[in-house]
Amino acid sequence: MSLNVEYPLWEKTASIIIGVLFFGGTVPVLAKMIGFQFLPSEQYYQDYDSVASWLGFIVGILLFYLVLFRKFFEKINRKSTEELALGWFTRRFVVIGAPVLVAMFTHLFVVATIPLIAAVFTGHTTSLDYTADKMSRLAQCSQHVTLKNMPMLLREVCGVNDEFREKLRPEMQIKIDGWGTGWGLFPKHLHIEN
Repeated sequence: MSLNVEYPLWEKTASIIIGVLFFGGTVPVLAKMIGFQFLPSEQYYQDYDSVASWLGFIVGILLFYLVLFRKFFEKINRKSTEELALGWFTRRFVVIGAPVLVAMFTHLFVVATIPLIAAVFTGHTTSLDYTADKMSRLAQCSQHVTLKNMPMLLREVCGVNDEFREKLRPEMQIKIDGWGTGWGLFPKHLHIEN
């Protein structure tokens, strides 16, 4: 059985934009996983956090509309009843979970991927100011410093020696040197601001 469903141009365009925002939002997380940690500047994050949140919300709602009301995955829905036998949970995840994930990664695209791309292509040696947050033991890496006012997945600076961490207290100002721009950097050295 051949399924030739023709979607309107705006739906195709919207799906491409949603895909770019989602996969672009994964770039800083993937970079951190392979050892290239990136930190957006506190100022950039504070300036664009509300814009990123609204954009994420709008893109999430758009995806919800496409999935639920416009039968964006019509091929998958037809195959699921005939061939794939997708369960109740999987269908609910596509309808509810996917828009939430897309909204989160769209937010991350604006607050982290855009400054990361700027740092890669126009970066230079720079230093930015950050604020230390409470020192928790639960983190993605063992020797870390947690930063305040930063995106959820990019709060920890890994590979910080114990001597530096012992001197650090919550709300202390930290200067981080590295490669980047005023929007963010790849950290190399940390020191306490006097």
